[in-house]
Amino acid sequence: MVSDNSAQNGGGIWSAPGGVVNVLSGTVSNNAAAADGGGIFTTEHTGLSVSQGAVFSGNKASEARLLTHMDTTSFAIYQSKVSGSAWTTPLPLGYNNYDINYTTAPTTTVTYDYNYPDAPAPLIIRIPFQSRYGDVHISKPARPGFSFLEWSLDSSRNTSPSDDMLIESPLVVHALWESIESPGQQPDAPVDPNPPLPNPPGFVL
Repeated sequence: MVSDNSAQNGGGIWSAPGGVVNVLSGTVSNNAAAADGGGIFTTEHTGLSVSQGAVFSGNKASEARLLTHMDTTSFAIYQSKVSGSAWTTPLPLGYNNYDINYTTAPTTTVTYDYNYPDAPAPLIIRIPFQSRYGDVHISKPARPGFSFLEWSLDSSRNTSPSDDMLIESPLVVHALWESIESPGQQPDAPVDPNPPLPNPPGFVL
């Protein structure tokens, strides 16, 4: 277990040039980097392997940066070297800079707005330019008393981007929610301060 550590780079583990790191099992959790690689920082990704039994969670860095198919060289290395079973929520791949350092250029961003009062700050993920929206799927968010419906281009109605949509400029998507107790109710719908009173018994309009 590697947990609760911090550093400028490689909050949990820092690997020097030519170094080899094999994470076979256990957890890498709650580590923080002021710059890059909250869980692990490596100068050579070909020297880092992560097995299926390894779990990464709660790691942080200066920003989230997510590998996609557009970075073909790094993606090929990732597929051959990394197969960890879990990553810091809600990120889908290990090269996300929170868990394993990752940098590429040129880039753009996707911002996930949780879209409710007192929600966590929006999650901003930097990705390779011209990635597709389907490459950036994060895990579903949770909100007490509500079910998550969809990420939408509009904050009040369902206009979900397609997985094939190219991201060539900063994109913002908003979470849409449905009340668990009252399915179909718009989230945070205003309450009528003067609801109509029921008719007394025997009174007919």
